[in-house]
Amino acid sequence: LTGNEEYGISLSGSRVKVFGNEIAQNGKTGMKVDDGKGAAWGNLFDGNGAFDLANTGNEEFRAMGNWWGGATAAEAGKRIFDRRIENGRRRVLFTPVMETRPTLAP
Repeated sequence: LTGNEEYGISLSGSRVKVFGNEIAQNGKTGMKVDDGKGAAWGNLFDGNGAFDLANTGNEEFRAMGNWWGGATAAEAGKRIFDRRIENGRRRVLFTPVMETRPTLAP
């Protein structure tokens, strides 16, 4: 899910479980979610436009156990749009973070 103009992936009203993907180099945001029905883990997020992940909905989203370009949890949090950026949004649960880059299937 790389090199898209706006989003690498956008989930809305979806119970999709996003696992083992490279979500990188997207123009606006790597992953946009509108609710907390899905989840993401074991993915590689790196070098997306404004944010690596954006929660634009009113439910918490689970994104624990992802690799955020080698960032610490504190650094990764700055690349995630949620209630820390805009009041009224719900948070993204993203810790613990993966410390090493995952090996993804070809």
